Amino acid sequence: MLKYKIFQIKQKMNSILFHIGYPKSASTTLQEQFFKKLQGHYYLGVGMDKSPENNNQLVFENFRNLFIRLFKTDALNYDPSEAMTYWLNVKKHVPPETPIIISHEKALGSIFSISDPFEKARRIRNIFGDIKILMIIRNQHNIALSQYRDWPYQPNHHFSGKPVSFKEWVDMDIKNDSSFIKTLEYEKVIKFYHSLFTPKNIHVIPIELLKFDKELFTKKLSAAMSIEYIVSEYLVNDFKALNQGATSHQIKLKQIKRKYKSLKNINKYIPEKLKEHIKSFPFSSKSISSKEDEIFFRNYFMDSNTKLSNMLNIDLSKLGY
Repeated sequence: MLKYKIFQIKQKMNSILFHIGYPKSASTTLQEQFFKKLQGHYYLGVGMDKSPENNNQLVFENFRNLFIRLFKTDALNYDPSEAMTYWLNVKKHVPPETPIIISHEKALGSIFSISDPFEKARRIRNIFGDIKILMIIRNQHNIALSQYRDWPYQPNHHFSGKPVSFKEWVDMDIKNDSSFIKTLEYEKVIKFYHSLFTPKNIHVIPIELLKFDKELFTKKLSAAMSIEYIVSEYLVNDFKALNQGATSHQIKLKQIKRKYKSLKNINKYIPEKLKEHIKSFPFSSKSISSKEDEIFFRNYFMDSNTKLSNMLNIDLSKLGY
């Protein structure tokens, strides 16, 4: 207990910003083209082991073990003192007074992690203290569709589930205890983070601003990071989309391989030119999602998004919510 109290005092020397997701909301773009490129900051997150500036394998191993405990370990087996030990082992390698950027979208994602975002928020608060939080949100229909594109199978059975349509996926997911869609009531999640952290330290940015109002997106990102606007502007203007979801043709190929187990290794026999041809097909969701699906999502989240618009002082309906 004494060790924990001492750590809480010492960690004030390093300001910490934690980018917690959401998944499928430009996380890879931010990690590779913003966080990792900021000079004078210590980056901890996806891709850190591939960064020439941060090639300390010991730091990476402790970081990986920390986040397995935080986001993949159920309540019965979670040991906060074990998680704290891993964090201390990471922290001691960070130069004093160097701002730390942590990025891990499993803090909000429910796939391949424990599904309760509130339990994960409590763990973050317990280990890191009253740090700054960056949350990137996205239109609920589009984020769900993007998640489906990656795993177009029965929810909660990602490796063995049968291929399903997007509508079937939505219907099944909402009925699950570990529903991904239910974690997209952003207003409730943000309110909970406000209750755990200092509200002024919670920064929420709709990713759609990057398309419709890049200047406002950049200003909000600069405020969250406590850096000059000109620095953010330089990096944001150079953004290129990374880790885009599968096309409808790629999804169909995934489903065929899942349905017919004997085709599991078919990729080995598909010529490279044909693979590129499949990838180059127009990125369309027309055959995956219908207008009725969009209306369902808009109605399902209408009350929550109205409250969220007031909370953020942004008319989210103009951004497609």
